[in-house]
Amino acid sequence: MRGERDALFAGVERLRGEREALLESHRETVSERDALSVSLADASSERDAILELVGEKDAECDRISVCLRARDAEVERITGVLGERDAELASLWEERARFTEQKSKLTSEVQSRRIEISRLRTLLDARLQEITAALSERDALSDKLASVSSERDALS
Repeated sequence: MRGERDALFAGVERLRGEREALLESHRETVSERDALSVSLADASSERDAILELVGEKDAECDRISVCLRARDAEVERITGVLGERDAELASLWEERARFTEQKSKLTSEVQSRRIEISRLRTLLDARLQEITAALSERDALSDKLASVSSERDALS
């Protein structure tokens, strides 16, 4: 019986050793579980923070998209205005070309008229000299006539 008893004590000691090993394993597992729970809680908090940040970024993206659509509409409007202005500018360039052509014609005509005026002035100056000479001759003849008349009156 002693052998059985020793065998039972040895079994109990062995079971106690196993129990201690299992308890130690249990403690380690509980410690790992607690660490994982903390990690899970941290990860959950990070996940919530990330989800909140993603929500904020989504809202910001939506605001930016609205702004971009507004800018696109403004660009389209400005492009339309620029198209109109380009047409107006082309029309103004055509009008400028017409005016430049007219100015060139008028400048040429003014130059021709200035030449004609200069020629007429020369003719007028020559005619004026002829008239002045004729007037001088007439005055001389008038003086001579007056002198002849006075001589005749004196003779009569």
